[in-house]
Amino acid sequence: MFELAMQKEHYRIFEEPMIIFSAIREGLRRVTASPKLILFLWLFNFVMALPLTLLMSGQIESSLGASLVSEKMQKSFDLDWYEEFNHSAGALGKTFSPAVIGVGPFLGNLESWLTGSLFANYAGIVGLGLGYMIIWMFLLGGILDRFAHREERLTMERFFSASGRYFLRFVTLAVLSGVLYFLVCGFIAPQLFALIAESTRDTTVEKTVFFMTAGAYLVVAFLLMLINMIFEYAKIATVVHDQRNGFAAVLNGVQFVFSHPAKTFGLYLALGVFLLVGLGVYSIVAPGANQSSVINITLTFLLGQIFLVMKLIMRLTFFGGQMALYETMTERMEPAPATV
Repeated sequence: MFELAMQKEHYRIFEEPMIIFSAIREGLRRVTASPKLILFLWLFNFVMALPLTLLMSGQIESSLGASLVSEKMQKSFDLDWYEEFNHSAGALGKTFSPAVIGVGPFLGNLESWLTGSLFANYAGIVGLGLGYMIIWMFLLGGILDRFAHREERLTMERFFSASGRYFLRFVTLAVLSGVLYFLVCGFIAPQLFALIAESTRDTTVEKTVFFMTAGAYLVVAFLLMLINMIFEYAKIATVVHDQRNGFAAVLNGVQFVFSHPAKTFGLYLALGVFLLVGLGVYSIVAPGANQSSVINITLTFLLGQIFLVMKLIMRLTFFGGQMALYETMTERMEPAPATV
């Protein structure tokens, strides 16, 4: 009896990591089973980024021209030119900085989210970002439908039909989550960092400032992660159960996250670690800015696109893994059919 109890306890210890690992594996399997979906979403991102890329390229080319600075920039980055360009550039031009090299854009966006500065600058750029999010929200219905009905053949007709069917429901969820995101990023985060800056103004111990700032980042990151998880599972519940009521879907998301906190947070953090490892590898192999030959520029572009495809696969694996976890745990909660 004692040995049986020990075996059950031993199983419980490893049960949750096994479920998380299975969810990640199943999520990745669902993603890699749809190569057409990956290609389509990569092309979508490429087409969306191309017009802004051409506009930015035109501004930089106009600023450099056939000058000595242009020749110098082929060998190394010229900070004097950059300061002059940044001073005279418009909202789009001001987004160009040395931070766009390598993993800089990802880290810069992450810092903007955590500090709440995302809504403080470049209203036009924020508007473009919101436009992109609306289109992505439309596509997400087709993505989740694909993961929920993976036995069905993937066709453009089915994909866009599902996208349209869930779009307005996802808009409702986006409005609800947007209020919470704005509360955290636009109010709580700035107030929290301002409070830390004020309280550590006369502090001479660097460790105190560091730990207080790190603690504030962790608080904001936790709140954003919690909101993100709740509404991602709300979207999944909308597709899996054909949920039409946005508030009911949010309640489903809240109930699922808080009913399975170790599994939901564990899955989210495990996938986050994989993403950070990928970013670390790319930061090591990513070429610097001093690429001037056609071959080097082409190789740099291709390497960047490979990284973007891998990041897209990881983003889809988030949804696929969460879908797999949701299906697994809801199946366990459903009563078994009666037998005669």
